[in-house]
Amino acid sequence: MPPSGDPPLDMLSDVRGKNVLIVGATGGLGSLAVQYLNAAGANVDGIASQNEWLEKLPLQRHFNYSNKNFKSELEPDYYDLVLDCADGKCYHWIATYMNHESSHLVSYSSPLIQMVENDLLTSLPTFFAHRKSIEDQLRSEGGVGLNLRYGFFNYSTCSFKKLHQNLRANQIKPFISETFSFSEAPEAFHSMSTKRHFGKVVIKMD
Repeated sequence: MPPSGDPPLDMLSDVRGKNVLIVGATGGLGSLAVQYLNAAGANVDGIASQNEWLEKLPLQRHFNYSNKNFKSELEPDYYDLVLDCADGKCYHWIATYMNHESSHLVSYSSPLIQMVENDLLTSLPTFFAHRKSIEDQLRSEGGVGLNLRYGFFNYSTCSFKKLHQNLRANQIKPFISETFSFSEAPEAFHSMSTKRHFGKVVIKMD
């Protein structure tokens, strides 16, 4: 749900039969989104740089960043929903491939947190202007039906219980990149800061 006054977007409702693209499909969030949306009946494609993990995901089609021509393999005016689970920069090129009549780009790399670190009062207007600028760019390149939302996690005991039940019911599992003991927490944080991960880094608490 965006903090900008726009209507909330429940991207996991009514996705059956919709065409979805996950950017960063082999990451921790991306791999869960692929499995969840596939279980919900969406037609899910993914982009990432790790072929071995891409092939393990329930994707209709997968595309690799290392192929410089991967964009030419995507279908124009095709995707109803695009989830950017990577660096939040796919808005530079994604408009061509979104459904021009009605589609959403949801990015999980919001600039809001970095802005707030400087000054909350000036950050919010700047954030709203930034979001509008990107949405205007998308609509200019792909049509008035293109919309942008930033995804934010809002803790709710009820919603987390429901999500957990859905994950178990559909046997959805996160990809684990590395596992550390609690005493190795400094090494885990160092690993996070120096590597590109495919999946989650786990610290065991026992």
